[in-house]
Amino acid sequence: MSKEKILIVEDEKDAREMLSAHLLEEGYEVAAASHASEGLIFLREKQVDLLVTDVRMPGDIDGVELVEIYRKERPHMRVLFITAYPPSGKLKKELTSKWTDLLRKPFSLDELSGAVRELLDK
Repeated sequence: MSKEKILIVEDEKDAREMLSAHLLEEGYEVAAASHASEGLIFLREKQVDLLVTDVRMPGDIDGVELVEIYRKERPHMRVLFITAYPPSGKLKKELTSKWTDLLRKPFSLDELSGAVRELLDK
């Protein structure tokens, strides 16, 4: 059986490394990107089962725009948004999808594991 593949898009290096290490320990295949544009390139080149993305990131596009762009190509992409801010605007719209969930920072690794598993099981 092949491992489920997760892409983490997070601009904060320590957070990206911590999320990656934890999900690797959980038995997932993990790739990481430091900004949304890099994440979009990865998504278009590789098949992933779940995208875990920060909402606010520097660069041309943020996490929500990344999902909006990629959902045009793959509407049922499972997405776990992570943010320290209350959901508003475009993020609220994305959260209406059954393929999407949100973790508010700070969150525990157990909460991360639970949210990841729940989305992958849909």
